[in-house]
Amino acid sequence: MSLKSFISVSIDEVCEVIAGQSPPSATYNYDADGLPFFQGKTDFGQLYPVVRMWCSAPQKISLPDDILMSVRAPVGPTNINIVKSCIGRGLSAIRCSDKINQKFLLHFLRFNENIIADKGTGSTFKAITQKDLKSLKIPLPPLPEQQKIASILDAADNLRQKDQQLIEKYTALSQSLFLEMFGDPVSNPMGWDKSIAENFIDLLTGFAFKSADYSSNKDDINLCGGLIITPSGIEWDKSNYWQRDRLDGLEKYRIIDGDIVMAMDRPWISSGFKIHKITKNDKESFLVQRTARIRGKGINQDFLYFLFKHNAFEKQANTTETTVPHISPKDIR
Repeated sequence: MSLKSFISVSIDEVCEVIAGQSPPSATYNYDADGLPFFQGKTDFGQLYPVVRMWCSAPQKISLPDDILMSVRAPVGPTNINIVKSCIGRGLSAIRCSDKINQKFLLHFLRFNENIIADKGTGSTFKAITQKDLKSLKIPLPPLPEQQKIASILDAADNLRQKDQQLIEKYTALSQSLFLEMFGDPVSNPMGWDKSIAENFIDLLTGFAFKSADYSSNKDDINLCGGLIITPSGIEWDKSNYWQRDRLDGLEKYRIIDGDIVMAMDRPWISSGFKIHKITKNDKESFLVQRTARIRGKGINQDFLYFLFKHNAFEKQANTTETTVPHISPKDIR
């Protein structure tokens, strides 16, 4: 049975929506004083947020089992809260009533993340208003049907995560074999010649596609940006899209098989540097600003990829600690 056959309700008919609010910066701390403090998507994990900071004077509270949604820069990503916490203005907490299954709602929001993102407004960065968030329409099957749908989608997601773990194991094995064959790039026990990367890479940074003009049609071109790059692959299900008939003059930003792509903003997560080598299994895509595309010049592309994947590069990366930690094209070169 299609979800379209069920009645639709707005989120605020079946949930309480709590808007985040930023407390005074002097109350932020790393000493576990107060409540855990989540500010935005940067605190998100695959399913649950990771505590990095605390707040001694929380303004808005989220409870365990709330769905946390990023409501600004970017709009749409979600996590499930597991601890009583303070939430900043980059987040809203969605608290389900007994009329709706939490996992059913989570899967619905994740499936429609791009549509929700399109509701964001603003020139500097996109944000969704509380009015627009509360008025989002969702299908409402009977609870037993919701639970059945959620269970099926949970099983599919578990399978996807197992596939991801297998990829990570193969990546670790390949890195181990790389070290066995070529030696550690830092200590250089085999005495290979050294050179700065600029001498053997062609580096391009992405185009500034305007988020206000993103397409919601999944048959259009995927956009490859740093937010969807992970150490073990690209999360194409979270990609934005661009109309195919609006690509004139942008061909140089097309990503091809073998390209190395790297996140330049927030270039690392807990499991490593956000860098990936494109394969034929990846989506057809174009490169977004604040993302780097690297092609080798006179060097094997696989060898180059493993050099960049090695933690020696991460240590040299010289990321700039600002509001958004980033690495510059100059530092990559």
